[in-house]
Amino acid sequence: NLDFWPKLITLIVSIIEEDRNSYTPVINQFPQELDVGKVSAEVMWTLFAQDMKYALEEHEKHHLCRTSDYMNLHFKVKWLYNEYVKELPSFADAVPEYPAWFLQFVLAWLAENEETITKVLLLYCTILTRSFPSYCEKEKTPCVLMNNIQQMRVLLERMFESMGAKQLDTEAADILNDLQVKLSTILDNLSVIFAKSFQTRINGCVRQMAEILYQMKGPPNQNTAEADADSTLRPLMEFLDEKLSIFADICEKTVLKRVLKDLWKLVLSSLEKTVVLPQSNDSLGAQILTAAKGLSNIKGGEARTLTPKQCVVIDAGLETIKQYFHAGGNGLKKAFVEKSPELASLRYALSLYSQSTDALIKTFVTTQHSQVHDGMGIRITGNEKIRPDGSGVEKPIGEAVLQVDMMLGKERKVNVRVIAVNDMKWQTSGMFRPFVEVSMAGPFLADKKRKFTTKSKNNSWTAKFNETFQFILGKESPDCYELQVTVKDYCFGRADRVVGLAVVQLRDVADRKSCVCWCPLGPRVRTDETGVTVMRILSQRPADEVAKEFVKLKSETRPAEEGR
Repeated sequence: NLDFWPKLITLIVSIIEEDRNSYTPVINQFPQELDVGKVSAEVMWTLFAQDMKYALEEHEKHHLCRTSDYMNLHFKVKWLYNEYVKELPSFADAVPEYPAWFLQFVLAWLAENEETITKVLLLYCTILTRSFPSYCEKEKTPCVLMNNIQQMRVLLERMFESMGAKQLDTEAADILNDLQVKLSTILDNLSVIFAKSFQTRINGCVRQMAEILYQMKGPPNQNTAEADADSTLRPLMEFLDEKLSIFADICEKTVLKRVLKDLWKLVLSSLEKTVVLPQSNDSLGAQILTAAKGLSNIKGGEARTLTPKQCVVIDAGLETIKQYFHAGGNGLKKAFVEKSPELASLRYALSLYSQSTDALIKTFVTTQHSQVHDGMGIRITGNEKIRPDGSGVEKPIGEAVLQVDMMLGKERKVNVRVIAVNDMKWQTSGMFRPFVEVSMAGPFLADKKRKFTTKSKNNSWTAKFNETFQFILGKESPDCYELQVTVKDYCFGRADRVVGLAVVQLRDVADRKSCVCWCPLGPRVRTDETGVTVMRILSQRPADEVAKEFVKLKSETRPAEEGR
């Protein structure tokens, strides 16, 4: 057995302590300043290390004892080194050798216990995660439970360090690191669940803020913006003060930071969705279509558009919220707050809010290059007789063929000839009467004709139209304009149904005087976050005909039931 070695360590410690306490104070009076305690510790460790190393090499060959006994001895040797050796001049900058002596025994112990340790900890976490939502109303209990997970992580880290940390074998280190990552992920998930339990109350506070904000009239005033922001934020700040004082008392610092991060995200997201870009319970498409028809997009009231003064107040309020969550360095790091996607999204929405409809439409056209089939599949030829290869897109609904003639003189005209629509996929129980709407989208078109419509064809799934229309562009460059081709099924007595659509951006054809575009049809327009933000802002301008028309154009969708 290994009992001899702990006894030897105890004896060594007693000798070092005696040398340190009895001899050093006396001998240190002489000029040499000899520290007998340090000399004793260095000599004892050097001799002990030699004996210990040789003994463990012998044990490694025969594995004479249990792995847990070797681990206990490892911890005792580590304690001896840390208490009496590591600060000695000869060892201060050196990497300790003793972890290497125990390497094989540590690996054997991990191999025996890894599965058990991992299973026990993860099973506890699984049970906790399953029942965690039921504790969220108690507020203090979730904090304690998250502290427990964090304490597991701390203990694992200590075990990792006690085994030699960076000197530990890669395989053993990977086992511990993997478990750490899993526990960290579980803690992140619990924090999100806990924060989301406050979603309804946060939304309620933000709705109260919105009502206060909407009462603020008049021109923007930077001198009163901060005071107005404080008044607006009062419902939210009272709620946060109450909750965070509880969390700060109970949560460990690491847990508190996680909860703060998730609450920060919730607050910013709620501000954007409730105040800046109000949403109803409908899908975005349904909201925008409702707004496009000139109706309310906020249930139970009129669509509200923020005034410049209200935008300034919100901007000042954001600074207050940032400082609150930073808490003078005790909360979230400034870098996290400033770089958070939620803050960037809200600021971007505010920056767009004050822009004109023309500027917003220009932003949409110049940023949304993948609206249909991810922007793929359109082929351009010199004339209609040159038929290109297939579009390469999956499941096209059909193909619109257009001739585009650019006449960018003084009047900046664009002639569009709708040649045909080929291979339309459309099931209907009645007569199929396809026709084509061609719309020009871009800035400064309010006083110009923006949409033309072809005649309909009867029961033609490949229909030739050969109709020409002329658009006049606004004063911006052609890169700021696009053509949208929407193929519809004419329905008498009810709304026409969308068969499919395509978007041709003039930047792709501006350098050609005349060309033919072969455009695979898709079911709807898709946009990124910028496009969605622009659409939401425009949908809140029910009195603006250009905004309403643009939102309706980009919101039209092929019905799932087709023409049946």
